[in-house]
Amino acid sequence: MSGKVNSIDEKKLSLLWRDENKSLYEYSPTPFSLLYHDFEKMTFPRRIRLLMEYFAKGSYKVYYLSVDGNLVAHCVVAYGNRRLKRSSENDIVLGPYYVAPHFRGKGYAKDIIRLTLSNTTMSYRYAYDYINKSNIPSAKATLACGFEKCGELDIEGFLHNLVEREGGEYDIFRFTPDK
Repeated sequence: MSGKVNSIDEKKLSLLWRDENKSLYEYSPTPFSLLYHDFEKMTFPRRIRLLMEYFAKGSYKVYYLSVDGNLVAHCVVAYGNRRLKRSSENDIVLGPYYVAPHFRGKGYAKDIIRLTLSNTTMSYRYAYDYINKSNIPSAKATLACGFEKCGELDIEGFLHNLVEREGGEYDIFRFTPDK
């Protein structure tokens, strides 16, 4: 699936930023439509987790990168102080972000991260991200966008609870705006 965007549903997506060939859109989920466009099959635990996030204080937003009319990536952003305990209600947590397989290797992961951080309608003091240590391309993209490693965690249980611990399978990263 290419993710071709022929007509943006203005009731569902809001244009936040545009240049000559790229655009960033914001999507506000509903309980019946957790993502505007999903690039991969949504698992049941992920659906439950997004529903729980939807009903939480502040809910979450999904940002979509369009290049030449094609949706190429998305980035989910939620307020902190929920799953990632080191974050506060003044922070945001990015992820998952996803670039469609046939658009990878073109810098779009960095684009979706940078554009989301600079154009989100969600105010924040810090932005956090956590990435599996084996996902080297995502870690490199996150670091290139100004994040710094600040901890480790494991994901446990059916609902993928985040448990911070030294030696965890995931690295935690923190972004400080205007640093």
